[in-house]
Amino acid sequence: MKDGDEICRTSGTKKKLFLIPVANDDNLGAWFDDKARSRPEISLKIKVEAERLRKWDELKRKAYDKAQFIYQNILPIIGEVKKPDCLVNLCPSCRTPFQHFTACFALTCAYCQVNFCAWCLQICDGPDPHRHVRECKESLAPGQVFSSVSKFHQSNARRRTNQLRKYLRGLEPPIRKRVLKDERKDLSSLGFQHVLDDFANPDDDAHHRRRDHHNNQTTINVSAEIICP
Repeated sequence: MKDGDEICRTSGTKKKLFLIPVANDDNLGAWFDDKARSRPEISLKIKVEAERLRKWDELKRKAYDKAQFIYQNILPIIGEVKKPDCLVNLCPSCRTPFQHFTACFALTCAYCQVNFCAWCLQICDGPDPHRHVRECKESLAPGQVFSSVSKFHQSNARRRTNQLRKYLRGLEPPIRKRVLKDERKDLSSLGFQHVLDDFANPDDDAHHRRRDHHNNQTTINVSAEIICP
């Protein structure tokens, strides 16, 4: 088949038909450039379409990179299956994943020996991390160093929810829209449908801020080792 005229079956008028080959991302732009040079009368339209496709491809790459950041830093998981019991926490120093520890929320990584807080997952300065834990603003048991597994789950869900909302709000609107579209199924499977619902209207930032205090009650299974100093 070749480029040429085609009769519109509805109106009976002629229209230009341009055949676009199935091409990968690397040579599609080159095809448009060649076509523009060989057909000067349509060069402008082809260049506009080529630029649109290039921007679309760039948007896909950027959205993919942002999604990978989410799964590596905000919602890290073990394995390829995205479900709540695959979510883990990371040592803030060496990024060793963990899900379980003894009752004290002042933790020491078994691998790099860094002290950190189980509430906020921040490194604790000074020789005694327990003081930080007692005074941690993220704590659901203020003034205490011990708490329950259920409180730990609640803290994880709240922290992840707030971090995910903040990160998504910071993205450029076209990229955020693409990330939410591409990752909707996985984010919902991980238990963050409420965050997706928040961004149903991406321009309502005031609504997002009001929802930042929402505590997700998602629970996860726990296994792995972190020791209390």
